[in-house]
Amino acid sequence: MSYSEIKPISDVLRKCSSPCNFLVFGLTHETLLWKALNHNGRTVFIDENRYYAAYFEELHPEVDVFDVQYTTKMGEFRELIASTRDQIHNECKPVQNLLFSECKLGINDLPNHVYEVDWDVILIDGPRGDGPEGPGRMTPIFTSGVLARSKKGGNGKTHIFVHDYYRDVEKVYGDEFLCRENLVEANDMLAHFVVEKMDENSYQFCSNTNIKISFFFFIILIVFVLKAHSSSGYQMVQVKGHGIPDSLIKEVKNVSHRFFDLPYEEKLKIKMNAAAGYRGYQRIGENITKGIPDMHEAIDCYREMKPGLYGELGKPMEGHNQWPLNPPNFKTLMEEYAALCTELSRKILRGIALALGGSADELEGEIAGDAFWVLRIIGYPGVSSARGQDLAENDIGCGAHTDYGLLTLVNQDDDITALQVRNLSGEWISAPPIPGTFVCNIGDMLKIWSNGLYDSTLHQVINSSPKYRVCIAYFHEPNFDAAVEPSDICVKRTGGIRKSGKAVYGEHLVNKVQTNFV
Repeated sequence: MSYSEIKPISDVLRKCSSPCNFLVFGLTHETLLWKALNHNGRTVFIDENRYYAAYFEELHPEVDVFDVQYTTKMGEFRELIASTRDQIHNECKPVQNLLFSECKLGINDLPNHVYEVDWDVILIDGPRGDGPEGPGRMTPIFTSGVLARSKKGGNGKTHIFVHDYYRDVEKVYGDEFLCRENLVEANDMLAHFVVEKMDENSYQFCSNTNIKISFFFFIILIVFVLKAHSSSGYQMVQVKGHGIPDSLIKEVKNVSHRFFDLPYEEKLKIKMNAAAGYRGYQRIGENITKGIPDMHEAIDCYREMKPGLYGELGKPMEGHNQWPLNPPNFKTLMEEYAALCTELSRKILRGIALALGGSADELEGEIAGDAFWVLRIIGYPGVSSARGQDLAENDIGCGAHTDYGLLTLVNQDDDITALQVRNLSGEWISAPPIPGTFVCNIGDMLKIWSNGLYDSTLHQVINSSPKYRVCIAYFHEPNFDAAVEPSDICVKRTGGIRKSGKAVYGEHLVNKVQTNFV
């Protein structure tokens, strides 16, 4: 593990009430470090290799190590999650003594006292999670969720860390049994959940978020059902009742105005460059649409990826986001905003999948289960100030284009109408801002996946106001390496003819990014 991965675990252990109970799945290079960091507490390790566990305990008799025989296989992870849902009221309850459980995902062969301890911190860094025959970390994640919810005393909260969170199993099982509402922080390598103990009569791992978003989800479903059956109109909707705080929606626009008000030399400190994975600031006219400079400036941010994760495909996009130091809260606000937009976009995609006759998770897994995202913070000068630049004069803030991914959430200034969408009759229709809402556009990848049932939203921006306009555009994309093609359910609905071939999202993005800037 890197220092940045070790530190959040170390911080929690340091703050843990003494004596701290720390359970670790996996014997790794950090084993003795974990023991040392919890020097006043109890640390127990669980590993799949009985011989290595015995050898390690012989070398370090002060370390408690137990071996466990996993019966799961990575290739079965979707079937296992389905069978666990079926048994959630019986063998796979979220609150139980796993010693007596027959749930396939439960560990029931550890010493009795392991189940009796109220664990304060749990780290899941084993067993092996590579290859279809490997045991995967499905069982430790499920077991940790049950142990946390079944505590009898002590602190009612358990900190659970999941390593290698960029992988499908860790992410899918983390969402299912540790729950997104408990996710404190996550990056590609480490996720930090805080799970509270529950009543013994509870039969749900996660709170019923369907109830909380039911009206919003119902409206999204109806809108996209109508659009799937419509032969006219344009591919854009306004999203309201989404759950993202209005205060945050306003504040990200406020800090963006403050950044763009800075002197040009200050903004250049985070100038976009290829070494940063095309992240950073572009001045007015550097973004190009169909050969014409756009009259806007922007900061481009992308979900950061582990170097080498996608081989040559991902290499051009490797790098770190360049956040300005001024305003000082810019980075924190934007990262929180992107996380909430990611969750909202997943909900919208579930509505779209249902509207098209598929299951709610049709667009999860290999399509967008590990979704990439792009965040563009864009500033459009008013007419007089834009024309004062030493550039070819034009009124187009951003030329007519479609977005690359699945869908886009547009958060625009409330008092300026500049976004225009072209309908199926070829007319440009203004999309006036409605306070507290997002404009939701359809992207190229969703057009492919829906076999043309949803068309990409062709749109442009013309700021004819003398006032400076800010827009925060969040782009929800497929998995970076997803090969997107027309889905069977959509091909069936469109007469059995596939209207487009397969597109690898990462290739599509890199091609666009490398030709979009001067």
